[in-house]
Amino acid sequence: MDVKTTTFLSKIKRGIGAIRKIIFKDGNIVEEHVVAWENGKYFSYIAVSGLPLRVYHATISLKPLGKKSVQISWYSYLNSKKMTKKEFNEFISFMQAFYHGSLKNLKSKLES
Repeated sequence: MDVKTTTFLSKIKRGIGAIRKIIFKDGNIVEEHVVAWENGKYFSYIAVSGLPLRVYHATISLKPLGKKSVQISWYSYLNSKKMTKKEFNEFISFMQAFYHGSLKNLKSKLES
């Protein structure tokens, strides 16, 4: 679950067309492409490699709740490659832990 490094593969770092490579401590490499973006509201991305999936599309959205409060939602759609129920459940557990850790990290950065 732990990210080792994240680098951009595109000149664009924000907005549609941004491409990043995430290297996890376990050696797995995921490439993500931003496919939708509305500044301050949401962005959507697809993973094009590195996951045991045929399709992965996610949207992270922001909803202001007050002057110092925001609700962050992270929705994803995935379609797995053929795998056993055990493998699928392990992958979903990994994704849940990744989402939880990422949102917790974001919260601590925003509050500091």
